[in-house]
Amino acid sequence: MDDDEREQALVVAFSSERSSLQAAYTGTITEANGRLSGFLAVLSAAIIGLGLVAGKSALVWPFLATVLPIVLILGEFTFLRLAQTMTESDLLAVRIQQVRAWYRDHLMPDDGYFAEVAPTGQSASEATWTDVGVKPRWWQFLLTAAATVGAINALLFGAGLTIALAAAGVTLPVAVVVGVAGVSTFFAAHLIYIMRGVPTFRRGDSPRDTFPPE
Repeated sequence: MDDDEREQALVVAFSSERSSLQAAYTGTITEANGRLSGFLAVLSAAIIGLGLVAGKSALVWPFLATVLPIVLILGEFTFLRLAQTMTESDLLAVRIQQVRAWYRDHLMPDDGYFAEVAPTGQSASEATWTDVGVKPRWWQFLLTAAATVGAINALLFGAGLTIALAAAGVTLPVAVVVGVAGVSTFFAAHLIYIMRGVPTFRRGDSPRDTFPPE
């Protein structure tokens, strides 16, 4: 195989690879949206149900004791899967950037195409963030779907803790303070879990991530 044939074969291979990566990337977003919508639907149904039994004091406590743990457990399952799809989409985005960098460096280095692709030597992790115009900062993870579910779960946990303490005879101010502390701790744990799982934030630069890919 001469150089021209090899170059053509590489273009075909990289084009197929990018199509596969893009399809997988789109799939992670679709799944995340579906799971988030399903969880919010269950949460909405629980709130509507609470409104229906709110006028009957004999039913409120059994309803909360039954529904609140179920919604919280479902929320945790949803959160964990959203965190996984977020990690998967992040890895796929890095691979897509590597393919695009190969196009730029080997086929059109001076034509101005793929101008947003990071310069040679910048890590794939940095380039992935550069492509969307942001820098990796911890607070940006507050804007993710996983963090949204984590926040809802933290609120449910805090509300359940406050209700349980009040039912056990603890004074309301103390129960509220403990509940707020529980919300803060629970949400902080979720946020740390998200940041530990995202490669472009956790790992930083490494020789395996530099452009062009080896």
